[in-house]
Amino acid sequence: MEITSNKMVESGAKTLLQCYVARLPPTQTVEWRKVHSNGTQTVLTRGAMLLTAAQRRFSVEKSKFLDEDVYSLAIIMTRYSDAGDYRCAITGMDATTMDLTLRVKDGRASEEEALNETICEKESTKITCPFGGVQILDVRYGREANTRSLCRGHNSGYNCTFDSIVPRKLNNIRSACKNKTSCRVRATFRDMGTDPCPDVQKYATVTYACGGIGKADDPIITDITENSLIEVGKEVHLECLTTGLDANTTVEWKKVMGSREMPLSRGARRITSNIRLGVVEETFRDVKVFILMIMNTQLEDAGTYMCATTNSDNPSSKTVTLTIGDKKNRIADVPQTVVMTVSQPQVIDIGGNLVLECLVSGLSGRATVEWQKKVGVAFSLLSRGSRLLVEDQRMSILTNIISGQRSFTLEIIGILATDDGVYICATTHAVPVRQDIQVTVRLDPVTPANLIESKSLLTPVITEITDDRSAEVGMDIVLECFVVELSESTTIEWSKVDGRNVDILTRGLMRKTRDRRISVQQDFFRKEKIFVLRIMDVQENDAGTYRCQTTNSQPVQEELKLTVSGGVSVTEDPEISDITRDTSVKEGDQVVLKCSVSGLKSSTVQWRKDSSSGALLTDDEENIINERRYSIEKQVSRQQMVFILIIEDARIKDAGVYVCVTTNRDSVQESLQLDVEGLAGLTGLALLAETEVNEIICENSAATIQCASSRTIDITRVSYGREPNSKEICQSKTSGGSCTFNSVSPNVLNRLRNSCNGKSSCRISAGNSQMGGDPCSGTKKYARVFYTCSGSGSNDFPEIVQISPRQELSVGDNLLVRCYVSGLVDSSVEWLKVESGNRVTVLTRDARVITKDQRVGVRQQRDNRDDVFTLTLTTVKAADTGRYRCETTNANPMNSDVVVTVGGSSNENPSIVEITPKQDVNVGDNVEFECYVDGLITSTVEWQKLGPSNRETVLTRGDKRIINDRRYGITTEKFNEEDVFVLSITGVRAADEATYQCITTNVDFVKDTVELVVQGGSSNAVITKVTDSPTVSLGADLVLECFVKDLVGANTVKWSRVNGRIVTVLTEDDKKVINDVRISIIKEKFRTEDIFVLEINGVNSNDAGTYRCETTASPSESMELTVTIRDSGNGSPGTVICEAETAVIRCRSETITLSDIKFGREPDSKTICQSKTSDQPCTFDSVPSGVLQNFKNLCDGKSSCSITASNSNMGGDPCSGTKKYAKVVFACSGGGGNAPQITDITPDQSVRVGDSAVFECSLLGLGDSAVEWQLVKRRATVLTRDNRVITSDPRVSIRQSADGATDLFTLTIRPVEETDVGTYRCATTDVVPVEKDTQLSISDGRDPKIVEITLDQTVNAGDEVLLECYVVDLSGSTTVEWGIVDSRDRFKVLTRDTDVVVSDTNLKVERKVQSGEDVFTLIISNIRSVDAADYQCQTTNSNPDKEKVIVTVKGGSSDARIVNITPDRTLSAGRSAVFECTVENVGSSAVEWQKVDGRRVTVLTTDDERVISDRRYSAIIEADGAQDIYILQITSVKDSDVGTFRCEIQSRTPVSRELELKISGEFLINIFTPQKIKKMQICIKNIA
Repeated sequence: MEITSNKMVESGAKTLLQCYVARLPPTQTVEWRKVHSNGTQTVLTRGAMLLTAAQRRFSVEKSKFLDEDVYSLAIIMTRYSDAGDYRCAITGMDATTMDLTLRVKDGRASEEEALNETICEKESTKITCPFGGVQILDVRYGREANTRSLCRGHNSGYNCTFDSIVPRKLNNIRSACKNKTSCRVRATFRDMGTDPCPDVQKYATVTYACGGIGKADDPIITDITENSLIEVGKEVHLECLTTGLDANTTVEWKKVMGSREMPLSRGARRITSNIRLGVVEETFRDVKVFILMIMNTQLEDAGTYMCATTNSDNPSSKTVTLTIGDKKNRIADVPQTVVMTVSQPQVIDIGGNLVLECLVSGLSGRATVEWQKKVGVAFSLLSRGSRLLVEDQRMSILTNIISGQRSFTLEIIGILATDDGVYICATTHAVPVRQDIQVTVRLDPVTPANLIESKSLLTPVITEITDDRSAEVGMDIVLECFVVELSESTTIEWSKVDGRNVDILTRGLMRKTRDRRISVQQDFFRKEKIFVLRIMDVQENDAGTYRCQTTNSQPVQEELKLTVSGGVSVTEDPEISDITRDTSVKEGDQVVLKCSVSGLKSSTVQWRKDSSSGALLTDDEENIINERRYSIEKQVSRQQMVFILIIEDARIKDAGVYVCVTTNRDSVQESLQLDVEGLAGLTGLALLAETEVNEIICENSAATIQCASSRTIDITRVSYGREPNSKEICQSKTSGGSCTFNSVSPNVLNRLRNSCNGKSSCRISAGNSQMGGDPCSGTKKYARVFYTCSGSGSNDFPEIVQISPRQELSVGDNLLVRCYVSGLVDSSVEWLKVESGNRVTVLTRDARVITKDQRVGVRQQRDNRDDVFTLTLTTVKAADTGRYRCETTNANPMNSDVVVTVGGSSNENPSIVEITPKQDVNVGDNVEFECYVDGLITSTVEWQKLGPSNRETVLTRGDKRIINDRRYGITTEKFNEEDVFVLSITGVRAADEATYQCITTNVDFVKDTVELVVQGGSSNAVITKVTDSPTVSLGADLVLECFVKDLVGANTVKWSRVNGRIVTVLTEDDKKVINDVRISIIKEKFRTEDIFVLEINGVNSNDAGTYRCETTASPSESMELTVTIRDSGNGSPGTVICEAETAVIRCRSETITLSDIKFGREPDSKTICQSKTSDQPCTFDSVPSGVLQNFKNLCDGKSSCSITASNSNMGGDPCSGTKKYAKVVFACSGGGGNAPQITDITPDQSVRVGDSAVFECSLLGLGDSAVEWQLVKRRATVLTRDNRVITSDPRVSIRQSADGATDLFTLTIRPVEETDVGTYRCATTDVVPVEKDTQLSISDGRDPKIVEITLDQTVNAGDEVLLECYVVDLSGSTTVEWGIVDSRDRFKVLTRDTDVVVSDTNLKVERKVQSGEDVFTLIISNIRSVDAADYQCQTTNSNPDKEKVIVTVKGGSSDARIVNITPDRTLSAGRSAVFECTVENVGSSAVEWQKVDGRRVTVLTTDDERVISDRRYSAIIEADGAQDIYILQITSVKDSDVGTFRCEIQSRTPVSRELELKISGEFLINIFTPQKIKKMQICIKNIA
């Protein structure tokens, strides 16, 4: 027996252990065992049979070598847990064993693992380190004694020395090899520095290590993508492989532009503004790969790209050259250096799992690897790169890097008979490298157990976790968690568990802890994902329990314990070595604050404002403050980290103390003072203060008065002339004369105020004409302008300028809507989902997703002056129907809505076959309703409960319960071809009596109903509380609350006013019934109770009386309360003011005249100002005449006045210790007062449908009144009140602003519809309202029209063609498109406005204005014969104008043609079909896949877009040299798919080819679930 010697391998590499046995008895065999530390053994293999459960990575093979049997144990993707002792033993002969030790290292050699290479004299050897730079440790030269076997020669036996070479030569060799993955070393006396023994055959021994181990080494770039040529419009990936990166160093991608380098990315973060660029960081063991991705490449992307490390000492870099060309310049690349190794032929049982591996080295550029299966004489494409191209859930493709080679692993679970055949691994070069693998399937039947096992793989399972670990302080540890079947929405969390306290360390590949010693990376093994948690420099407090857990709704978890012992815990002692000095800048400048810190380990640095506990601005590299002007950068300089805080467009409010503070336990901090100087030399105080300042302006000169950008000017007074003793001001020969210095006239002052007030800056000229006259002719004069800076400090007035129109989608489609916002400064923009009752759910804020719905995405871009916020929602559902609102977050937010409607497939025609008949049940029974539906494809079914007025309450959707009532349940079943939806209600209540509706969710829905009658019992709804009977003052607001418990089903609550037998219903549920604009209803939730809040604004005497809150159940329950109204003047007896309270007496449009005030308490007045002492005896007399006169002086002649009822104000205490009140008697008389006035309103206007209507209403002296905009038709509908939108119409918005004493209310309707025509009224809410009307009408505005277009053109191939389109009356967002019209008069867009929307580099479009006309010029350079077509220019409005020009091309290359098409196919039902159509010379023409049925042609796809609503169909376009492959995929084919499929090029003369699809009588056993198998067995039994 012989065995492989002890081995050391890298983590992730393949390990091969071999055992050689001679003369093995036939009754015995050989076992491989793993020997554990406690002496126990695990049998891994017996003979050629694998016994271990880890069979995916282990394999055994028996072979012959001469007369010996060889048992080879292979471990693929070796893990750290595989390390240990392995034993080869003969069964029954325990004494006949041999052992070896396997060690697994972390991808690099340690210092003890130094490698040696011997080089004979005058020869050279290449030293290679595939995963890191070569580190030369020592070189010895000469010959040792007794080394005759080394470098034999005729004189090799002579004595010689063997010592290290001289340091100078050693350094030369080190320099030649440093930072390289390979280098060549020669053994000559010149390279070695001396000849220790002439005429003797010598040799050199080179001692080296890989990956920079042996001493601290700089990070190095080991490899980079080779120079590439890419086609315009394609995507390119540039890869940069690095080793040796630490926490302070990363990698930058730069573009080299002559002597200048333009940074593109730093680490995994893009730092260029080019949104076509992205960067991804991946980790394979110790190799980090930084991939620069360039999407939609353009000609300007060509050039040299550099990948460089960011360390300051000895940085490493490599470059790659990218060449951009068109289709004619594609490389027919012939691989010269590709080496491919594939799996051996496979024989596998049906139902088993197949794994095929393909290892490839030497791939370059865009080349990748495909897996194909040979089908007759054709080939079926299974995968390309890491992308699976067939819809077969049994298949998966996994890519990895193993020892410098790329691994492409194809795995098929649940093998079928049809999987038998030849599988091909091939590169994608024009001349591919390929190898075949024969797979033979043994036809053993598949069992239901196999199917159950296969189905179980669909939920995440943690298959393995690292065993409990022990570590010493200062060590680095690695914890692994292996998981299978992770979905896209599920990942893995590592957390540390301490009792109930769980600290999440990582989620997916993101670090969630601030401890930078902790990192996570992801590795792969076949279908397993490995989440590797690393803890560097372990400390004692790291000991504890670590948990690996999935993040799905039913998480699975595994735990391990870490024990830490020995050593001394390393403490962190950072030091701030430098910080920017105190700085003063001008408003608008850029501020750069630097803080240099050394000694950081696990902590980081924060910037704060005002103090170390003040407002947090930044944390490490994360921007915390929600303000765009702030940003943070982190740089590494020697042993320090520099944290740079940048503030753009400095403002006065930025002034203050800035603190740089570390986050460790004993934090250190340094601070600096930032001063911001205002514009025009004014100090920050002057620009901000609301105190009066002044500016002197000499005669015949001008000056700018200025406030901070966040405040506005308010001119108080202006004087002109010359003051006495003012010789130093505006000096001149005539400045000493006598002159007056008086205020300018009111007209001049008002003109200056109109010019400047409300602005942040204003220029004023001082001259006789400007100041209203010459106070002293011949004397040098000046003006002194006095003003204040007022305002709250907000200069943020964003406006939503455009939003996407209404969206109508089918279930499964993707939603994309855009919102264009101008004028953003400090505020953010949110996308909201508007729910029922105007409740909103925040989806996104700026570029961040807020909601937990992983289908939601958002992108923020800049478009000229606008910020564009793009909301995306993938795979929409029927529940996504509703309004989506784009809203700013400033003080006066702007918003605009887009309505989204989601329906089912338009080609669906479902029908409700049967529904349960009417049901009569008793209270407490259980009931079920069945609904049988045929013809469902993509839509589903809802059960709804119909309430009053047939209002629908959705109970269930599909197999999900929607209503928050656990008594309801839903199950789905299958009966023949029909879907059965079973609604169940347990513990039926009286309130459940109603009509229930079964309805489909497709656009053309069908529905049916069933009635439920409940006998006995009563409603469970209980009114628990109503507001105590209140007493309110006339004109105040009244709020009444009603609390209801156990309100279910269609039952609700209504508020009514009761007057004897007359009951007036005010509200029902959350809807207002009465036509009173003062009344509103709000429905809220408090714990288990519903609250119905009735509000009445500005009560009057008619509102007094009894109010009833009543449920609508049968029998109903109700509670009543009484409302008392206090009088408030206007000639009424008086206003009551309780002791120690203050009240405002008011006359709306007249002035107050006080007649009397009484103070004390009247007999029998217990209900007034109640208290514990309210029934004590007291007097109630008029106040002394002096007190009354004081109040008359205060109030008479005014429209409102504030009075406080206290002993001191009323002249004494009539009854100490008793609750008193004052009654103020007054009258309203005269005209004047402070009644509001509408000073201006927008005149009547006429707008076009789709445009915006803006109405402005200016009011003076508004006081406490509110202002409403109303739409008056047959009655007045309130649209807005003050700055709140009352109507539910999302097109309506309101903005309130102030201009001095004038309030401005701006109503906007966008876009206008024909139903908006009418009278718009601006009205106050006074008792006697002030109002003005304006009219809106729809204009017959002219639509844009094409007045001229280029005549038909006949050109030669290669010419440049200009097509011009002249358009008049363009307005708003309407623009012009150029496109091609195909043979069926369908329009394909080429350009829109000034953008080319197709990837054709021969096209350009220009726009200019000429004589009042917009001219859109389409430029086709180097025209080809395939570009001959009918070109159409058309406008984008709702009623577009269109004109065509025919372009004919002479000569040139051949016409478009179909080179190849997939042959006729016969498939089993349920399989996936993939059809390929290879075409040439298509130019801008579209390519369609069609289904042909006689004369009926159904278009399935156009280019790569699906046209048919059936989501089983999809299309992909692949490029193959000068050809394009249009691929049609059909998942789960069925009988209706049988027929003729046509591939057709939509050129002027269409070109097409066809194929036939047939369905065989076979069926796939793996598509049946165990439940279906059971039903089939029952069916067969019944038939028998």
